[in-house]
Amino acid sequence: MNTIYRSIRNRWWHFFVAQVIIVFFVVGIGGKLQLLPVVEIYWPHQDSGNRYSPSYEKVSEKEIVMVYIGSSTCGYSNDSSLPKLTDDAKIKLQRMAIRQGWSFSAIGVSVDWIPEQGVDHLGKFGEFDEIITGRKWEGVGAQFYLKKMPGINGTPQILVLGRQMREDEFEELLIYRMAGFYRI
Repeated sequence: MNTIYRSIRNRWWHFFVAQVIIVFFVVGIGGKLQLLPVVEIYWPHQDSGNRYSPSYEKVSEKEIVMVYIGSSTCGYSNDSSLPKLTDDAKIKLQRMAIRQGWSFSAIGVSVDWIPEQGVDHLGKFGEFDEIITGRKWEGVGAQFYLKKMPGINGTPQILVLGRQMREDEFEELLIYRMAGFYRI
């Protein structure tokens, strides 16, 4: 008799445990009862693999800057292979800057009269930390990066600059210039 009683008691116990598990499962699925906390982990987006992504970090005292200069009206600036080449250059320079402990930024300059056309043109080249467009050759970007720095005035170009903070101002030095589609 004792064995039969234990057997029935065990069955009821298993039935009760199964019912409790089913109730928690159904209630949990319905979102009414959450037994375990939801843990979400976020970390900064550092490397997108194939595309450049700005780091949005504070600029250190030393920085490598890549400046792409193009135009929506220039045939060579609109070659279908140029966006990938430009993005690859951004990624390589960013990795080099990180290895050196420097900051990196990419600036897009479009030599266009109409700013919206310049923005559309630069949009083909992925992300930039800054963009400058408008007023064609009289715009700030063309004046600063083409006329004040030694070299030819033409598109497309990639400039690599070294920046260093001196007395609350960045001092820029042109390190390398690739002018023309075939050089890029």
